[in-house]
Amino acid sequence: MVSRIVKVIVVVVIVYFGYTQVVPWIKSVGGGPGGAGSTESAFPDGGARRCIDLASRANSTLGDEMRRYAKPPFDLAEWGATVNKVEMKIYAADSDCRCSAPGCSEARQALSEIKSLLAIFDGVVRGDTSGFTNPANQLQEADRLLEEARYAAGS
Repeated sequence: MVSRIVKVIVVVVIVYFGYTQVVPWIKSVGGGPGGAGSTESAFPDGGARRCIDLASRANSTLGDEMRRYAKPPFDLAEWGATVNKVEMKIYAADSDCRCSAPGCSEARQALSEIKSLLAIFDGVVRGDTSGFTNPANQLQEADRLLEEARYAAGS
């Protein structure tokens, strides 16, 4: 019975690793739909709308999670899973924002703000408040950059 449970756990870990690490890596090298080699040709707008949409989702997810963790005490294990979730959304957007279409550059700038804010907020949750500024300002800056990206992409 125990060995069966261990086998199931091992399979779940392998599937999770494959889904979270291998699939995005394959996409990033151009081997799958949405990969770096196919984004610009697969979308008539050069991939800008998808890039902007994914960056916007990452920004929304981070904002939602920050509100959820606005008041201590924090469960650090749960927070670690939350950081992974946000990082996966950022990674997905990064993978699609390698395009040269109008709007992609602004979306990449927004992603840079989002990454910076995630790192700062992660430090705050873990007890380091030295780099903490007003998170609303950074979220608004990311929103502004995403609006510029939408305008540049014509959407």
